[in-house]
Parts: sequence; C-alpha cells; structure tokens
Amino acid sequence: MCTSHTCEKENAWQGEKKYRLADFFDQWWDLYKQSPKEPITPEQYKAVNAMRVCRTAALGIDYYACRDCGEVTKVYHSCKNRFCPTCSWQDTLKWADKIKKQMMGLPHRHVVMTLPHQLNEMIKGNKGELLSVLMRIGADTLKDWMGHKYNIKPGIISVLHTFGEIKQYHVVVAHNR
Repeated sequence: MCTSHTCEKENAWQGEKKYRLADFFDQWWDLYKQSPKEPITPEQYKAVNAMRVCRTAALGIDYYACRDCGEVTKVYHSCKNRFCPTCSWQDTLKWADKIKKQMMGLPHRHVVMTLPHQLNEMIKGNKGELLSVLMRIGADTLKDWMGHKYNIKPGIISVLHTFGEIKQYHVVVAHNR
C-alpha cells in the first residue's frame, strides 16, 4: 500500500467494516424469503437486492491513481438506496447538517410519542393513513400545548421510526422543537 502523505489523506475515508448488512442478507435472505414471518413488500425486495450489490463490481468501479506513486485504488459504486445503512448514513448526515444550519441558536427539546403495541397490527394494515395521522397529531398536540402554556409558536421537526433498536415493530415519532 502506498505510504505517501497524499494517498493516506485521499484514502482516509475508506474505512473497512468488519461486518456488513449485505453479508447477512447474502447468507440468509434466500432461505428467509421462502417462508417469511410477514409478507415481504416490493420495497423490501428492492432494498435488500440493492444492499446485496452495494459497493460491489455489479454496480461498477471507478479507479483512482495516486499522483505521487501511481498506486491505483478501486472505488465501487454505491446503491444509493435510502434503506442501505452505508448509503443512507451520509444522506442522514447531510440532512442533519442542512437542518442545523437553518435553525436558530435556541434551546430545543426532544419529545418522543409512541403507540401501544396492541395497535401494531392495525397500523401495519393501514400504514400510510395512520402514520400520517400520528405525525400530524403529535406535532399539533405539541404546538397547541406550547401555545397555551407559553404563548409561543414552536417550529417542529418530526421523525418517524417504525422499528426499535433490536428490529421489533415499534412505532415512535420523535419531535424536536
């Protein structure tokens, strides 16, 4: 590997990950899709297939050569799927930075609203309608409460999470004001 200062600097962003979600899918997806616990949606098929080929030769390769020593580095193309943990993380960071630049230097609070697990099946069957209502009602409730209690009109950023950290179905809306 090239040890010139230029190469080290140019390749610093290419950290190797010990495990990738794609490795898990490569090992288990074909078996899982034969008898899934829940129906697999077309969006889920598309996301899994994108992640499996992300940053592989299947999507293409760019070659970069060091100006100092001539060493060539391969950079594999990404899938750009919003559910890919590798691709979407950079998008998340860009979005957060953009939002941060638009915000005033005021204190904020993080408020989480969740629904009882007994409603999970109903939500799964009516995702678009019920999750939209949850987002809107959560934000409206905060605005109404803050308007009456503090006589202010807050700005609210809402984020929907439909799965918890260990990937169980758990609907949560996080509001930042």
